[in-house]
Amino acid sequence: MSKRRNAAQDALEVEITGQDRGRVERRVAASVLAARRAGILEPTDDALAIVAVELARSVDRAARIKPDPYAVAAAGRELRVVLVELGLSPASRKPVASDPLQDFLDSLDDDDPLPAQTGP
Repeated sequence: MSKRRNAAQDALEVEITGQDRGRVERRVAASVLAARRAGILEPTDDALAIVAVELARSVDRAARIKPDPYAVAAAGRELRVVLVELGLSPASRKPVASDPLQDFLDSLDDDDPLPAQTGP
């Protein structure tokens, strides 16, 4: 059974597909569409998803029109923040690993982490 498309999804797809896209923009747009189809992104994420595509376009323009490594780095940093917020970066998709040191420090708060020794 296929999911029924809605107007918001159609509008998003029209907004982020098209001709003359740069390398970064094409890949970000493809990621956004795949995440939307997989149910990772909700319709309420559309505005931020479009911001991600626009930032990707900025990265491409900064690299293509007047190669400026500082502009590419600045737009790239902003793009990374948006991708993390959307859950589209590898780091944002990984489960949080347990930290042994933090686990130990948290155990110090326990009332009695080790049973008392009784008898000889």
